[in-house]
Parts: sequence; C-alpha cells; structure tokens
Amino acid sequence: MPDKHSSEHAGSAGTFYCYTLINKDKNVAYIIMANAATENTLTGIFKLLEKMIKTVESKM
Repeated sequence: MPDKHSSEHAGSAGTFYCYTLINKDKNVAYIIMANAATENTLTGIFKLLEKMIKTVESKM
C-alpha cells in the first residue's frame, strides 16, 4: 500500500527461519527466529506474529 510505511523480510538457509516486520507508522518492529524451517514452523511463526501485533498495537 502506498500510504503505509512498513517493510518485511523472511528467509531461511534450510535449517532455520527468520521473519522481520518493521512498521514505521507505529514505530515498532517484530522479529521472530526459529531453529527450524518446516511448514509447521512457518504456521507457528505467523500465528505468533498475529498475536504479537494484536498485543502490542492494542496498547498503542
């Protein structure tokens, strides 16, 4: 979206997974790292991210 100021990056070397989301509008960043890169890991990471966003941004 052109009016949003956020950046995200995801990556894996096959044995781990890292996801980063930076929201410049809210002045907050979310970084999640896991020592696995399976489909179950990815599902868990994005469930955790959703909970983190709801928790943090509800306090803003």
